[in-house]
Amino acid sequence: MPNVRGGRISRQRIRKIVADAAGLASERLVAQDLPPLPHTTPHTLRRTYISIALLANEFDVKWVMRQVGHADSKMTMEVYAQLQHRVERRHGANFDRLVQGARDRLLSSEVPALTA
Repeated sequence: MPNVRGGRISRQRIRKIVADAAGLASERLVAQDLPPLPHTTPHTLRRTYISIALLANEFDVKWVMRQVGHADSKMTMEVYAQLQHRVERRHGANFDRLVQGARDRLLSSEVPALTA
């Protein structure tokens, strides 16, 4: 991203821009009786983007790697394995709720007596 003179913006300047924007957003949230944003840095925004991209693209690691410049899929999967495990736990919890719902319906309905 170029600066006003056409050169590169420094990491420090990008960090300040993000901090200022996050501070303003937090002020607006608090004014609406909502919680402020958590500590926000360019790195946290990058991690958030990658997490959303992985979820939205069904963990298409190669596509996400190209988007963020990771040279090795191992890096992407190591860093975001926790997210994948969280999704797997959610799927398991959803399955457990489905089974419990079926069990509850079965137990709450009257089962006709079998006659021989």
